[in-house]
Amino acid sequence: ETRGIVIFGTPPLGFPPAMEQAFLPNPAMNLAYKGDLTTEEAETLANAFAKEGTGITHEISGAILQTDPGARTMLAASLAQGKMKDELEIIKGLAIPLSIFHGEDDALISADYIKGLEIPTLWKNKIQIIHNATHCPQFENPDEFNDLLNNFIEETRT
Repeated sequence: ETRGIVIFGTPPLGFPPAMEQAFLPNPAMNLAYKGDLTTEEAETLANAFAKEGTGITHEISGAILQTDPGARTMLAASLAQGKMKDELEIIKGLAIPLSIFHGEDDALISADYIKGLEIPTLWKNKIQIIHNATHCPQFENPDEFNDLLNNFIEETRT
């Protein structure tokens, strides 16, 4: 039995997706949908996912290079072809708590977009902002991320 959902990273999107509102204007986003990436391109994308100089970006760029290039191009194609469910309708109809974690310095996702969503079961009635973090708060501030996650689990356990 599912008692709650936590999401972070890409926010819920409607159909058709409001990409210009949900995503901040960042040239690195184009690389998220490009098949084959050079090492330099993977590093550029990784630096949009996490703060440069944290040591995490090297791991992320390695993971990006290990990802099947088709995963990125298929994601782009599925968005373009409308092969997605309306996630905004899904979250409006949830009967269980939904928590959204968001890095306060995320350079890819608009916090204002997320804050403007209609989410009747939003945990604590607000987006959970994780300090000193960008798009990968689980790596950049794992203590705060894990504390929030543990609190959510405890509150939704019964």
